[in-house]
Amino acid sequence: MSAAELGAVFEDHRRHGARTLSFFLHPVAPGEAPANPFAFDPHNPRFGSDRLYAATQALLR
Repeated sequence: MSAAELGAVFEDHRRHGARTLSFFLHPVAPGEAPANPFAFDPHNPRFGSDRLYAATQALLR
């Protein structure tokens, strides 16, 4: 998902009443894989987590 696509998702949620955004971040020790396969992590390629992280980072800039 690109930053533009993610921005559209966030905007749609806002239009439907969302007022906050919350992520569960799972710190990972250097050189180790995330224990949670769904971890929102820039080094976790499973389920596109790394791309979603990058898109969110771009939106926050």
